[in-house]
Amino acid sequence: MSFKTVVGVLMGASVMLGCASAFSRITPGMTSFQVTEVMGTGPSRALEFQDGSVAWFYGADRCVRMRDDVVVAKEVTEYERGLSTPWVAMTQERPAQCAPAEERVDTQRTHIHTPIGVFTSQDAKKKSVPEQPAEVTEPPLP
Repeated sequence: MSFKTVVGVLMGASVMLGCASAFSRITPGMTSFQVTEVMGTGPSRALEFQDGSVAWFYGADRCVRMRDDVVVAKEVTEYERGLSTPWVAMTQERPAQCAPAEERVDTQRTHIHTPIGVFTSQDAKKKSVPEQPAEVTEPPLP
């Protein structure tokens, strides 16, 4: 590995660690201006929800949800290590989404690491919030 490659890798790692530590300083109640100041930049993408809140994403693994220009929640992608042998390892990933409860979708990706490659499956999406039972009405009596 050349000196330039090593320096590039180290610089990239320090930038990623800087963003991660900056994200940890974001707290509920901060304004969008304060979030931009802490992160050093605006979001990489934004997603608006039906309740008027907006999720700001910083990469694929971190997001903050804002309502009325104030942070109300934040999330990071969760990784869970499962099976681990010398030949096969499995991890599960639940991506950050910052959605309000009524719009939240459970998405889980399973990664199976083998000597010949990594296989990824995305499980079916389903609402986290239980749906309201349908109203049962009795048929009218004759």
